[in-house]
Amino acid sequence: MQDDALALQGGNQSSRAVDSPIRRAVVLRSVDETPAAVCPTVKRPLQKRVWFDPPRPVVCALDEGATVECVVLGIWNSGARIRAQSPRLLTEFNLLFASGPAPVWRRCKRLVVRGDVVDVEFLPKTPR
Repeated sequence: MQDDALALQGGNQSSRAVDSPIRRAVVLRSVDETPAAVCPTVKRPLQKRVWFDPPRPVVCALDEGATVECVVLGIWNSGARIRAQSPRLLTEFNLLFASGPAPVWRRCKRLVVRGDVVDVEFLPKTPR
């Protein structure tokens, strides 16, 4: 009530005096003005991405037994970006990283094709 009296003395009308269909929003603020501090659901873990320069050679093994030579341009937790000579053949396949100390493979599904560059999603591993 004191704020209303001060607003009227200064020549301004109180927010209660104006008959407006728009309601004022309540905004919660803390000392830290970042959106994550105001709304904890905004916090999302950043996905780490690794880009290879030069690209690393990998083997794309199709279910029919054929292989396609590819290079991996980048990799992240849920997928990768690869360059292949015939990307339309790669719908679901195994991506084999054989250049490290131990071969590693991931089951992949094609998401997006842009020319010879393919974005793939890693599928969850199924227990044997």
